[in-house]
Amino acid sequence: MVAEAALFLCHTPGTEHFFIGDLAERVIDLLKGRHEDRILTNKKVGLLFRALGVHAQRVVKGYRISLTDAVREQIHEIARAYQVLPTQDGIVRCHHCARDNIKGRVN
Repeated sequence: MVAEAALFLCHTPGTEHFFIGDLAERVIDLLKGRHEDRILTNKKVGLLFRALGVHAQRVVKGYRISLTDAVREQIHEIARAYQVLPTQDGIVRCHHCARDNIKGRVN
């Protein structure tokens, strides 16, 4: 679910970065939508995201993920590895998704 939430944030228009807290909110929303009673803390989500290979930068407001092209590609690779599908099939959201369509892959 962390990969799914990160992919969602990656595809949010105008987003240049997000905080681990934002990621945790999305994960919690996904859990609620799937009728799961578990609540994950920001710290746990951050640790899970780091375990996936994405590292956050400590700033005054918390831990921030800058959505550079390399980080966006990394998030897409993680999503592919966990077979996370885009929220709306058939819509190309970014050039990373377009590249997947050309290669015959599904996010």
